[in-house]
Amino acid sequence: MNILMILTPKSEVIYLSTKMRVRDAMEVLKKARFNSVPLLDESGHYVGTVTEGDILWHLDQNGYEDSLDMRLKNVKRIRDYAPVSVDEEIDELIHKALGQNFIPILDDRKYFIGIVTRKNLISTYIKKVDDNKEEVVHKNEVLDNLYKRRSIRRFKEGITIPQEIIDEIVKVSLVTPTAMNRRPHEIMLVDDPQVIKTLSELHQRGGQFEKAPYLILILNDDEKEPNAYLANSNCSALLISLLLAVESFDNLGGFWVSTRYPEYNRKMLNAVGVPERFSLYGMVAFGVKGEHKPANEPLNPEKIHRNKW
Repeated sequence: MNILMILTPKSEVIYLSTKMRVRDAMEVLKKARFNSVPLLDESGHYVGTVTEGDILWHLDQNGYEDSLDMRLKNVKRIRDYAPVSVDEEIDELIHKALGQNFIPILDDRKYFIGIVTRKNLISTYIKKVDDNKEEVVHKNEVLDNLYKRRSIRRFKEGITIPQEIIDEIVKVSLVTPTAMNRRPHEIMLVDDPQVIKTLSELHQRGGQFEKAPYLILILNDDEKEPNAYLANSNCSALLISLLLAVESFDNLGGFWVSTRYPEYNRKMLNAVGVPERFSLYGMVAFGVKGEHKPANEPLNPEKIHRNKW
């Protein structure tokens, strides 16, 4: 945001001039009810800040009657508010506003053009926060990923995904919902090309993921969750969560692999040493996208029912 957007222009600012007498300045401060105002020279350049304290100190040090007709340029000022160029970023004002009621704003010729008050600055940032809240409401990245996600089956070869990204993806398995919070599922990440090739040879349609650089096996502990329906529901929730986690990174993509034949599944699990109490409920293959697909076209809304068929 530009400083001019929150500037109180010079024409609306109460300010004093160095040629003014002390008595006149006191009258201005009394009417304005401000305890500090900008001080300008005859050319319109910012000189400093005059406060009620400066005036009172001047009167005390020089005598009341003798001080009233002195010019403000001769009044000693305790502290001048630091000005900011109109070209500065608005964030620069924050640091200044911490110790100032207002920030004098100067143009490129160092002429005083107005002020930004601390009140206006705070109001602007409150509005910015509120606008961000609105943005959160209207821009939903989870829904965006759901709508645009497509199955990606071709991947770029020879590109290793950074470990911190892999960690973020697989950590999803630790937070997905399960029936009665029993958390019976576990996963196995496979990134060894030879192991992936072995699994593809044991799967009924392993050719589809043979060249995938990464493969995640979704497993159910049958002792913790013996109910096949609940196990399937748990692992289905995990599967879509993993796909969305992959999709959340712009250049990554993947697809889910069906594991509906127990006899093939057991052979694959034996090949990677998975204990007998675990069953395979699906796999996710992923990597750096080697193809790009447009988002799905809107589907038939008549399939969505409400309250009755």
